[in-house]
Amino acid sequence: MTEPATLPERTGYWDRPATWKAIAVVVGYLAFYLAVGQVTSRVFADQIDEDDVLSSASSILLGVALPIAVGVVALLAFIIKVGWLREIFGPQPIRGRGWMWIAPVLVVAAIAAHVAGTDWGYWSGEQIAAMAVVGVCVGLAEELITRGLAVKMLRDAGHG
Repeated sequence: MTEPATLPERTGYWDRPATWKAIAVVVGYLAFYLAVGQVTSRVFADQIDEDDVLSSASSILLGVALPIAVGVVALLAFIIKVGWLREIFGPQPIRGRGWMWIAPVLVVAAIAAHVAGTDWGYWSGEQIAAMAVVGVCVGLAEELITRGLAVKMLRDAGHG
């Protein structure tokens, strides 16, 4: 009887765990995001209202969402390049605890308070849709960089 084939051990630079690498990835992402923001603000200067970036849907999408979306694509490209897609998006080794639901409940409460206190007559449907796109981009970027890359790298470096 033959033994099942095992995957070869990965020996790339990013597969050698170190805490400082997690910090470097986060700082590198921040620098990349800021650089993309500078480029997009110059390229689309005529469509972005510098004084009130929330004044129009195009200003919101080009001035706020686009740099974050480019960052999300870059993070996904990095994750795919180093071969961590399955590890980051697959089942995680730590089970959640009941008390962890406190944070999502507080976030939902804050969102509900903001929805109730918003002057909806001020916002157009396009602006609301653009802000929803910003919310999706921010959520994806935050999950990829912190709960994805940073947590995986810190776990690999021996942190709980």
